[in-house]
Amino acid sequence: PLASASILSFDLSFIIILGLIVGLISALFSMFVWFKLLNRPGFWNPEKDTTGLLDMSGEGVMEEKDLPSPWAAVIPILLPVLCILIGSFWPVVTGNDAPAFISFLSQKTIAILLGLIAAYLLLTRKMGLQAIGDSVSESLKQAGIVVFITGAGGAFGSVIQATNIGEVLIGGLTEGQSSTILILCVTFLIGVLFRVAQGSGTVASITAMTIMATVAPSAGCHPVYVAIAALAGGNFIGHVNDSGFWVVTNLSGASVTGGLKTYTLNTVTLMGMAFILCLIGATVLPLV
Repeated sequence: PLASASILSFDLSFIIILGLIVGLISALFSMFVWFKLLNRPGFWNPEKDTTGLLDMSGEGVMEEKDLPSPWAAVIPILLPVLCILIGSFWPVVTGNDAPAFISFLSQKTIAILLGLIAAYLLLTRKMGLQAIGDSVSESLKQAGIVVFITGAGGAFGSVIQATNIGEVLIGGLTEGQSSTILILCVTFLIGVLFRVAQGSGTVASITAMTIMATVAPSAGCHPVYVAIAALAGGNFIGHVNDSGFWVVTNLSGASVTGGLKTYTLNTVTLMGMAFILCLIGATVLPLV
């Protein structure tokens, strides 16, 4: 989502607000479908679909009395979002450009850094610097892979964009509402193709957005809809070549078949509904 605003050249507030609306509706729909299926006899087989729950009593797990309060715990999450929103809406509310200080704090890198600092301040007294250092070292092992995949996806997408493949893909499309739907469908399908082939939702989404960046201005709708179509397609079918599939199954104690019934099924219903809402939004409220 952060990359989409940069790749498709629109204000970050659009993907935050529209993403929240689309995401909430899609999540509720996906939960409804899954619980309906869960109630069907024979759908869930504990013997085949589970391996046992993760043991959370091991070394390194904080005691409940040492945890921050729920209100304090959400500060590192909400602080970056608040900074970005203030910077995005300042010109809209005041009619003037945001002051240099506000613009600085609302940059996504600085905003996320503030969230990290807030997390340090909250936990320093609870955990101690040594424990925090160990936690950060362990987290960086996982984050390094994400950064590498994100960078590789961006580079791969840039190479593809240089070939003008997006213009070739939709060169025969006509202007108007029909071309809007077709462009969004092509964006979604590109995301699905890369997602199924190589597993990473980040790479698939960024590649789809980068390919379609050259033609997004002629889509007949706001580029945020192109971003949502790419993100929906890029996260549509999560299966065994997706690292997220193994994280979810391992942490929830599900087997491979259990993961297919939970993670994979829910990515299909969740992202399928997100794309349907994207098509409806682009048709009813194109924002252009």
